[in-house]
Amino acid sequence: RFTILAMLGLAVLAAAGFDRLTGRMASRQRVGIGVLVGVLMVVEFAAIPLATIPYVVEIPLADRWLASRPGPFAVAEFPLPDPANAGAFARRQAQFMLHSMAHWQKTVHGHSGFQPPFHDDLYERMRRFPDADVLDRLASIGVRYIVIHTELYEPGAWEAVRVRVEQEPRLSLEHVAGEGRVYALGTW
Repeated sequence: RFTILAMLGLAVLAAAGFDRLTGRMASRQRVGIGVLVGVLMVVEFAAIPLATIPYVVEIPLADRWLASRPGPFAVAEFPLPDPANAGAFARRQAQFMLHSMAHWQKTVHGHSGFQPPFHDDLYERMRRFPDADVLDRLASIGVRYIVIHTELYEPGAWEAVRVRVEQEPRLSLEHVAGEGRVYALGTW
């Protein structure tokens, strides 16, 4: 916000300077110099060719499958990195937010500059998935589906989680698509 105001101030200052420098010139000359300065600024600030890298969002099949389910419902996705690693955590939250565009249902994931204490507590608990307190908390906020992206786990970590997930009576496997698994979260 303040950058925009600063740029506005610089633009006004530049216009006042231009007016002072060209004030004694004929109107036609001032227009010509103004156009010339404008063209020079466009050339100076042109970024041609614009070196961009296209960003492609690959929405997993498991998230696409959720679009076929009757709504409304809420979704939680796993695994989550350690919230103390802010960069990795924010990237994963953004990734899971983009996944939700496949089904347009509520998700517990999101990222902004503000995280209320509830979310900090929830994300810290979610790192212990599939513990009972995690499932209790997710069920209490209306989560019906849990999407697990097995390829995002550290090598060898998914097998330990898989055994615990299969032993949890409240989780029932609904769909497997590629590396993704969708579980329905039952309530007690």
